[in-house]
Amino acid sequence: TSTMDELAGEGGQRLLGVAPKLFDRRWWLLVFLSVSTIVSIGVRMNAAKILSLYDPATGKAPDDGHTHFRKPLFLAASYFMGKLFILPFVGWPDWPAHLFAKLFLLITLGGIGGILEYSALMYLPVTIVAMLRVAGLVAFTAVGSAFITRRSTLNSKMGLALVVVVAGAALASYSHASDADGLIVSAVLGLGVVMLSTLSDACEQLVAEIILHEQEVDVDVLKFSAVSGVFGCGLMGVLMGIAQVLPGDDHGCIENSVDTFHHIFTSWMCVSLFVVILISVVIDMIGATFLTKFFGATTKESVLSFRIVGAWVIAVMIFLIMPSSGFGEEWDSATALAKTIGGVIIIAGVFMYVQWRREHEEEVGKVPAYASVGGKDSE
Repeated sequence: TSTMDELAGEGGQRLLGVAPKLFDRRWWLLVFLSVSTIVSIGVRMNAAKILSLYDPATGKAPDDGHTHFRKPLFLAASYFMGKLFILPFVGWPDWPAHLFAKLFLLITLGGIGGILEYSALMYLPVTIVAMLRVAGLVAFTAVGSAFITRRSTLNSKMGLALVVVVAGAALASYSHASDADGLIVSAVLGLGVVMLSTLSDACEQLVAEIILHEQEVDVDVLKFSAVSGVFGCGLMGVLMGIAQVLPGDDHGCIENSVDTFHHIFTSWMCVSLFVVILISVVIDMIGATFLTKFFGATTKESVLSFRIVGAWVIAVMIFLIMPSSGFGEEWDSATALAKTIGGVIIIAGVFMYVQWRREHEEEVGKVPAYASVGGKDSE
């Protein structure tokens, strides 16, 4: 992480939560972290979708498209399980008690958001979930970071750029969202669940921004991720225990964990998908946390809005590799055009937002203005 800190510096200063200058060293760090995080998110979402559909008896998705593995608590818990692998390499941090309290609040919000996100995947396509979460997270984090936590700024030009980002995300998912028949079947429940998950996750991002920009303690990203995994697994373990004893329609309870582990560990395909989810979680968490620390929650959510396109590309690749399996999304020229144009609009909106935010931060004196943008700091 010390190397990352050096790369995130500018003009001899160590900057936290400040937008980069276009095409300088911090900009390319933003691009690298964004691409790795977007790919890992797309892999994780599609792997979770396949796991929810996969029927070990047939080796493919059900013909009716209904979810076979309805386990949102377990899938949300998997997001924290992957982070546990970091702990042996970084150790337990010596932080003040108030940081652990904030982190527990963050984990609670993240756990709720994760449960709701994976629940939404049971009712809606991956692309619809991604599109709605992009719009909500960009809007909620921008307003919250500017007016509630006051960790970033927001003016009319930056607001316009964020609207462009959300418009690109909407266009990238237009062909799916316009499928009225598919939406009528499960829209009310699915859309409500995904928006609640977005609100919870936006609050989580605001708390994360507060923790990572803590002035009293320099919060290490890897330790932050590891402690998040410990707290998250503890929280989800309690919730899964409660779900095990409360009556429901999953083998007599709300979510039967015994059946969950039997389903996964008696199928090599399910085990493989579970491992892919855990690995992608680690990459996703580390990359996203670095983005929040170095560039702020709103910038992070803006650049990660491109995950809609990333998730779609991976879904199409899955379909092309396994066309008769019922997994992934079928290639469609109209969809491809909408995704491409939408992706270009998202990137344009991100360029606008980062540029206008940086100009405003220089105007208000949050960061000195440097003449060089080519990777070398001015003298």
